[in-house]
Amino acid sequence: MEFGALWREWRATAAGALAGVLAFWVGFVATLAVQYDEVRESAGVVEDVAARLGADGGELFRSVAEWLQPDPVQLVGWFFYGSHYVPLEFRGSLLGNTVHRTVDVQETAVWDSLLVLVPPGVLLLAGFLLAARTADERPVSSPLTGVRIALGYGGTAVAVVSAVSYSRSLGFASMTVGPDPTTVALYCTGYAVAFGTVGAALHGAYVQGD
Repeated sequence: MEFGALWREWRATAAGALAGVLAFWVGFVATLAVQYDEVRESAGVVEDVAARLGADGGELFRSVAEWLQPDPVQLVGWFFYGSHYVPLEFRGSLLGNTVHRTVDVQETAVWDSLLVLVPPGVLLLAGFLLAARTADERPVSSPLTGVRIALGYGGTAVAVVSAVSYSRSLGFASMTVGPDPTTVALYCTGYAVAFGTVGAALHGAYVQGD
């Protein structure tokens, strides 16, 4: 794979990045559809996450969440990043005592196992459709297609982290719950490269190969 083509064929790179952005939001909306009932009943999600934070972190999380629940966008984000195997990072402080925990949302009772299929599904489709779009113009490089999709998908995933992070402060207590941006960048970009490449390769094998 020649990375210089990313810059020489900048229109194709821009189209691939846009496909990655769209794939991210399609996956986000699909996650909302699968987890709609859990998102609507946010107290259940809070309790399930709190149960895995231990006595100190869990009690702090419950206390603050009783004052102000996480909003639906935040909860959908926790599930969507969780479908990429990105854990939640919990950092809290109570009267000078700090707590740091990680929570695997896939281990919670509200997790739906169908969610792990969402990122591969949307990224395979993005790779396939992007290859179909460009096949008539130039030979399709499957790895290059995956990288182009990853630019938009991974970039959007990192940019949205702050919107899905839950931060509250009560003066004597504060906490932040959300995905770690570095982990998001690595996992989400990796997903996009891998499945975007496979999607483009499927187009080459089953459409161009006919």
